[in-house]
Amino acid sequence: MKNKIVCFHVNNGFTGSPNVLATVVQGLFNENYDVALVTSFNNSGFLSNVNCSRKKNISYIFKKNKFLRLIQFLKFQLFSGIFLFGINKKDVIYLNTIQPFFPAVIAKLKGNRIIYHFHESYPKMSLFTKFLYFVVEITANEIICVSEYVLNQLNDKCQKKAIVIHNSLSSDYFDKQIKVPKVASRKRILMVSSAREYKGIFEFCKLAILLDEYDFTLVCDASKQDILLLFHDYKTIRNLEIVETQTNLHPFYSKTDLIVNFSIPSLFIETFGLTILEGMTYGIPCIVPPVGGITELVQEGSNGYKVDSRETTELIRKIKLILNDELKYKKMSDASIYFSKNFSYDTFISKVKLVIQ
Repeated sequence: MKNKIVCFHVNNGFTGSPNVLATVVQGLFNENYDVALVTSFNNSGFLSNVNCSRKKNISYIFKKNKFLRLIQFLKFQLFSGIFLFGINKKDVIYLNTIQPFFPAVIAKLKGNRIIYHFHESYPKMSLFTKFLYFVVEITANEIICVSEYVLNQLNDKCQKKAIVIHNSLSSDYFDKQIKVPKVASRKRILMVSSAREYKGIFEFCKLAILLDEYDFTLVCDASKQDILLLFHDYKTIRNLEIVETQTNLHPFYSKTDLIVNFSIPSLFIETFGLTILEGMTYGIPCIVPPVGGITELVQEGSNGYKVDSRETTELIRKIKLILNDELKYKKMSDASIYFSKNFSYDTFISKVKLVIQ
C-alpha cells in the first residue's frame, strides 16, 4: 500500500459531492492507496458501497429544524476530531467540501497534511460560512477546485494553494450505459435536481405547460411524499413526470433528447454539473445557466446553450432550435459525446494522485 489517505464527508447521499468523492476513494484504492473513509454511513448514498481499506460511520441525520440540524452537524465534527487522534501524523487528510472544519483544526494541530476538495462557492457568505473559509485558509495545504469558477472565488491566499481538477465520471460508468436507440415519437426533456426552489424546479414545470409538444421528466432528490406536497399545483400537467430520488439515472438518459439545468443565477450558482456531463456521454445536448462552473461544460451552439431559466422566450427559442432541426441535433449530439471525453476518469485520477504525492 502507498500513502494512507483519510477522507471525510459529512452527509452521505445521492448528490454531486459524495458522488465525486466516491470516484476519488475508489480510484485511489484501485491504485493501491490505503484509503479510510469517514462519513455518515447511516444514510444511503454514493459512498455506501465504495471499496476502501477502512470505513468509519459517524451518524448524521438531516433535520428540518435548523437548531437540531446544527446539533447533528456539530456531533459529526466532534466525533471526527476524536477519530483523528488515533491516526498517524504522516497520514494525508482529505476533506470533501468546506464543512469538516473540526477535523481540519485537529489535523493541523497534529501536523498532518490537509487537502480540501471544493465543490461549492458562496458569493454571499453568512458569518458561519466566513468562519469555515477562515478555517480553510489557516489549515489547507492544497485545495482542489472542481472548476475555474470555484478557484476564482477564492481569496489570493487560498488561490495560491489551489488547482482545478474538473470532475469526471466513475470508472464503471460506461459499463452501465444503456445503448438502445431512441424510438419515441415525442421528444423528451430531462432535469435532475434537488428539491429546492432555487434550482428552477418550478420554472421547469411551467415550461412543460408552455411546450406541450414535448415530454418533460424531473428527477427530484426527494421522497414520493415530499414530491406530492411540493408539486401539488403541478400534478395535473399531462406531459410532466416527476420522479423521486434515483440511484441509477441511465434509464432516464437513454430516453432523453435534451438535458437542462435551470438553477436561478441570482439565488444559486452551479460550480460544476455532473448530470450534464453524464447526459453528454449519451449524446444529449444541454441548456445550462449563463454563469458558474457549469458553463465550462458548454461550448455555445456546439453541444448546448447558456440561458437564464427566467428568460422564458429565449429558453423556448433555444429548445426548439435544438429539437426541431434533425441535422443540427445530430451535430450537437456528436459534439456532446466528443466534448465529454475531455473529462475522462483516467485524467481525473492521475491529477488527484499528483496532488496527493
